[in-house]
Amino acid sequence: KINYQKIKSLIVEYNTSTKEINEKTIKLIETTFADLRSSESAFELLQKFINLQSLDHISEQLQKRYSNVLSTYLKELNLNKDIFERDKMLAVFGKYQPPVSGSIVWKRALMHRVKGPIVKFVKCADKWTADELKSGKEEYKVFAKTLDTYEKEKTDQWIKSSNEKAFKFLKQKILVPLDKYHFKVNYSLEFKLLIRETKHFDTLGFQLPKTILNIALQEREYFQYADKLTKMIQEYHLIVENLSPIEMNLYANQLDHLTTNLSPAINSFNLNTLGIYDFINGYREELKHFVEMKNKVDEKKRMIEDIIEYIERTDLISPELIEKVLFPKKDVELISLSALYSLFEAQVESEIVKLEEKYRKIGDTMLPQIEFVIYKKQTGRHPNMVIYYRYWERRIYNALMKMILKALISYKMILSRPGERPSPIFKVNTEFNYMKVITNPHQNELRVTLNNLMKLIKDSIIVFPRWKSGSCNVYSTKDEGFESEDKINYTYLRDVNDNTAIKLITVEISEIKKLAFSRLEKYKSIWEEDKGDYQDMYSNFKRIIWNPKNKFKIDKILEKNPTTSNFEFFIEYFNGFLKDFESQAPEMNASFILVDFTNVKHAYINLHATMIRFQ
Repeated sequence: KINYQKIKSLIVEYNTSTKEINEKTIKLIETTFADLRSSESAFELLQKFINLQSLDHISEQLQKRYSNVLSTYLKELNLNKDIFERDKMLAVFGKYQPPVSGSIVWKRALMHRVKGPIVKFVKCADKWTADELKSGKEEYKVFAKTLDTYEKEKTDQWIKSSNEKAFKFLKQKILVPLDKYHFKVNYSLEFKLLIRETKHFDTLGFQLPKTILNIALQEREYFQYADKLTKMIQEYHLIVENLSPIEMNLYANQLDHLTTNLSPAINSFNLNTLGIYDFINGYREELKHFVEMKNKVDEKKRMIEDIIEYIERTDLISPELIEKVLFPKKDVELISLSALYSLFEAQVESEIVKLEEKYRKIGDTMLPQIEFVIYKKQTGRHPNMVIYYRYWERRIYNALMKMILKALISYKMILSRPGERPSPIFKVNTEFNYMKVITNPHQNELRVTLNNLMKLIKDSIIVFPRWKSGSCNVYSTKDEGFESEDKINYTYLRDVNDNTAIKLITVEISEIKKLAFSRLEKYKSIWEEDKGDYQDMYSNFKRIIWNPKNKFKIDKILEKNPTTSNFEFFIEYFNGFLKDFESQAPEMNASFILVDFTNVKHAYINLHATMIRFQ
């Protein structure tokens, strides 16, 4: 049987579902087309429903959406108008595009955005009323005409100016001086940009003047010119910038020659000049020759530097000698001052002999060899090298001053031992003679020898003759006045004596010696006659016994073999007096001088023995 009730319920359910689906579909259509992102994509979507069978009211809804599409297009058109008006003066272009042709590409992109949709709309004009589509077409035409005008103005302006610029760039000199020794290759960014614009305009299909097109076609050749010339100038700059001021003076003529040989590129050559490659190759050969010459000079220069460094490092008073003097072996008696002087003299003379030979090589051999490398002469007095001679003479002077100053500081250290108590470096003996303690050698001789030690150091520089004015030739015995008393003027000795640092260290050494001799006098006074006048008999006794008249009286008393209590009183004082002297050390350190009072002490002991015999 047919169940009509069930069929009826299914029909009702179907109608209800169909209604809901239709309502949802209509709502979806309304929502989708209410806020369209692209009129063109929305139009294409609507076109896909043309051949689909659908309900009348859905078809009606879809037909109404064409108005939404056109409305969206008009919004898009206005938006692109605003973008164009806002950015047209900013020359908007892509990342890898030149400005002018890049702005044309930007204009065409705007045109593409607004032209594509309207073309499709016109092909399906029946989807709109005549008035609706007409207003859209009119607005598009106005904007399209504005864009075309913008492109034409930009293009015409660039083509007009590019011809003038192209000829200007081609006529410019290829090398521009910045200062005396610095130059710049005149391959400007504007010229590179002109070539890029030309190539880009050509790809966009514009008809360009042949002159500009030919320049663009020769871009590779122009670039190679500029690149090779830039590398050549970089080589030149590298050479110049690595020269010291004294080398700039030494090579002044050669540098002027190199600069002069750049004149063709500065005054004549442009990008169209033939023979640029020949010029570059020839000039690089000149640079190579200069570098070879400089390398030969640098080799001699390094040899001179080694000698000067050797002079600076030379120890006229070697560390071994210092150790030998300050730290003698145990149980070995200190040497005398004359022996100490002999040690210093041998050390200084040994070093100076080696230095003299090396010093003379600088002026006799090395500097003339440098002159030969540069000027093909070996005179030692080339006028173009006068300042160069002075430079090395100053360097030698500084090295000699350091050597002398270092030796004087070592001498001072030996005498004073900074940070520690001074220790004796030589020994002097003493003798008692006529109530005086006499040193052996005499104090005056000690002073003279110590001064001669310092003079030995400073005068060692006299073996280094100065160079004659404007040359590296040393003064010799052949020169008038060299062997006279005025010889100091022909050496560095006057400079040593006038050097402030050396003067200061000399004064300090003199103060150290003065302190040592002051202590020596103090220690001598212990044994010598006391000139003071004291109230008590004991303090006055030393003065009494050293007085010749009093000694004569005592001798007379001794001859009579007195036994009086008064004489016993004197004997008691005399014994106490002798005990004080016997307690004194036989050797005392007067700073760097060891003073031996053994002989003086023996004199007192002998006197004591005489008094014992009397008792």
